[in-house]
Amino acid sequence: QLTFRVLRYAEYACKEQQDLVDESRVWILNLLSDKLRGELSYEVSFSCLMQHPLFDHASTIACATMHELSRTGALNLQSLAKGDVLFHAGSRSTQMHIVDCGVLRYTKIGHYENSDTEVGTGDWLAEPALWT
Repeated sequence: QLTFRVLRYAEYACKEQQDLVDESRVWILNLLSDKLRGELSYEVSFSCLMQHPLFDHASTIACATMHELSRTGALNLQSLAKGDVLFHAGSRSTQMHIVDCGVLRYTKIGHYENSDTEVGTGDWLAEPALWT
């Protein structure tokens, strides 16, 4: 089963890469100031944050701060393959997650019953990590 998952994800990742141009091949980007590169990176990679009311508001009143968060690596993208576990029940919440595309299955295992919830594009989870 692991072999199948690895091959399926590798095929997906290769297909996705075909549509992308590596940033290092776009030489003109090297001419941009750090500030402009941060703004561009934010717009290209993290526009999905605007789906959350807090980040939407922060982007309106503190746009430079949001761009700086992108530039410094405080924000990051994470790809998951089908069957990957993002976090486990009881693990320490250190990150908030926003689904940019696809669907996650959020499974709660209880003493008497289990429940599944689908979390899709535009949804977020583990929001309490922002407040701790």
